[in-house]
Amino acid sequence: MLPKKAELIRNEDRSGKKVNIVGATPLDISEENLETFRELLKSRGYEVVSVLSMSNDLDEFVSFYKADVNLAITQAGALISKDLEKKYDMPYLSGLPIGELGTNHYFDCLKEVFECGKSMEISQKPIQIKGDKKGHAVVIEDGIIASSIRMELLLQGYEKVDVVSIFGKDLGMSDIEAKYTDNEYEIMDAINTEESTLLAADPFLIQYREKKDGVKLVDLPKYAISSKLTDQKRWVYIGSGWNIKKKYKFKIRKESIKMKLKNKKILSLILSGSLVLSLAGCQSTNNTANESSKGEAQVEQASTKIVVDHEGVEVEVPTKIDRVVVGNTLPLASILSVYLGGAEKIVGLHPASMTAAESGLLSEVYPEILQAETDFINGSEINIEELLKLDPDIVIGVPKEQAQTLRQAGIPAVTLSVSNWDYDVLETYDEWIALFDQIFGKSEVSEKVSEYSKEVSKLIEERVSTIDEKDKKKVLFLYKYDDEAIATSGGNFFGQYWCDAVNAVNVAQDSTETGAININMEQVYEWNPDVIIMTNFTSYQPEDLYNDAISGDDWSTVNAVKNGQVYKMPLGLYRTFTPGADTPVTLQWFAKTVYPELFEDVNLEEVTKTYYKDYQNIDMKDEQIKSMYNPSRDSAEGL
Repeated sequence: MLPKKAELIRNEDRSGKKVNIVGATPLDISEENLETFRELLKSRGYEVVSVLSMSNDLDEFVSFYKADVNLAITQAGALISKDLEKKYDMPYLSGLPIGELGTNHYFDCLKEVFECGKSMEISQKPIQIKGDKKGHAVVIEDGIIASSIRMELLLQGYEKVDVVSIFGKDLGMSDIEAKYTDNEYEIMDAINTEESTLLAADPFLIQYREKKDGVKLVDLPKYAISSKLTDQKRWVYIGSGWNIKKKYKFKIRKESIKMKLKNKKILSLILSGSLVLSLAGCQSTNNTANESSKGEAQVEQASTKIVVDHEGVEVEVPTKIDRVVVGNTLPLASILSVYLGGAEKIVGLHPASMTAAESGLLSEVYPEILQAETDFINGSEINIEELLKLDPDIVIGVPKEQAQTLRQAGIPAVTLSVSNWDYDVLETYDEWIALFDQIFGKSEVSEKVSEYSKEVSKLIEERVSTIDEKDKKKVLFLYKYDDEAIATSGGNFFGQYWCDAVNAVNVAQDSTETGAININMEQVYEWNPDVIIMTNFTSYQPEDLYNDAISGDDWSTVNAVKNGQVYKMPLGLYRTFTPGADTPVTLQWFAKTVYPELFEDVNLEEVTKTYYKDYQNIDMKDEQIKSMYNPSRDSAEGL
């Protein structure tokens, strides 16, 4: 029952712009998103009187009756708001401002609620949908949050957006069709909706997506689902923070649950609530620790162990590995050499990896790599007879079906993914190293490389964050280029990471294709890039574009060519377009190349010498540095 003062206030003419935020539960809304929401309301002229469910101020909490409108931002908030409307005639708005278009729509709705004094859901107000036809999206979240994301996606031009709520019927989104289910098979079906081109959900659910190619995966970490099994950091999607072109990825800490649960049982445990309890209970933690200690003792005596590859397949591998064959995941030979501190154990690798080793630093630092065989593989086809001659203890970096065939032939084989982490160079590298850790143990060098890469990335991000939209450089990657085709990086390939890392624009970012995409000169003329980056997957050099030496293709009118802004990527321990041990240096090279005025103080020669000395124990000579930043055409042989 409201206090007398509150009853008087509620009976007065309400002409202010005071609101309550209702339903801001920690399990659903992060503190970062809540604070952003409050600031957004303030910037639009609204005063937040109280936050019901997540307020640290008792006076603020009990002053809720002073508000004019309640803002229901979760399912719990909708239930409370409906009750307050019934008892005290307080109208409410159900929804959240997500994305630039969705935010404008939200505040149009809020204005209408204030003017009319009637409650509404943001989905009830008609919208003008763009005709871009971007595809079919699936959003799995709390109903109101999912409905708000749906609104932004529809405004962006998505033809269809399915909303799936696993927390029961949501009273705050009665105006749209949605699926309500706590059945794990129905949730798995939703996650794997065949025609979907975008999936937004908690990363714990996203890991169950079987077909990831061509699908934009947007992680929405939620304590109500994955608790603390994902990294603590939460990205801010309220307001203009929503940007699905960026990469917001959150690792699943699988090692913390691997010994407790089988993967296929986890989803049902989440739905029943038992997972959080099993992780939190002191009794079960102690028991698990005891079991783990026993297990470790047994592993030490065993000749084999089980590892889980990036396809989720449990593979039995030897505990002692002396002979390794690397398949057609081309960067792995260089990364593994650094990881192991030498290449003596690598007895076979792909011919295209060998040409990079011969042309780059790898063969100079680890000359034993040149003794590895390459005849066992042609393109992606493995000759098992030739492979058996190498007597491998393990084969690393082959496709799922090929790995299965090799295991049937008695050869342990594991698959590493290139695309599972949206082609984020740093995260992909970390996940490759994590799998190596399962197989070989630990590598201090690789861990240090990862840490330094993140430090460099953060420093670059700080400098480029102030670049205005109009001043962002337009970048075209020439990933592969020969007589047959021109291929670049779209939004679902490593080129997008490099552009995002320095706040530049990938001219082909709107392409939904996965990996390299073929383009023509007409598209190049239309994009008219400011900077062109040539990888070491093509033998062409910048001078070929400057001298108009490529038959049939006229580059002379392109801004990057006219202004002398065509560059070849470095060739370090491997081709630097991909994840690798060269990444920290490549990041600085790329930032200085695209925005030289922002990185005038970066001396690449000193950076390179210091990095390879401190992190790789390599004394780089001047000739090696010169060769690294001026790679030859030979580096593309075998591709």
